[in-house]
Amino acid sequence: MWTFLLGRLIPGDRPGAGFTATMLSFVLYAGCFVWVFGAKRLGRAAVSMAALAAVAALGIALT
Repeated sequence: MWTFLLGRLIPGDRPGAGFTATMLSFVLYAGCFVWVFGAKRLGRAAVSMAALAAVAALGIALT
């Protein structure tokens, strides 16, 4: 969802924005991966990931 949202928000031509959004999402996914495996509680990590997905979904719905 974040890739789609970033692709819509990044200015420029569509292929360039799509490529940039994909590269940025890999950085976001890597950061989430490290954070989730370093989290002390599974519930907090799950709620945080769900909240991030909800924010992305809301952003997609509003654009």
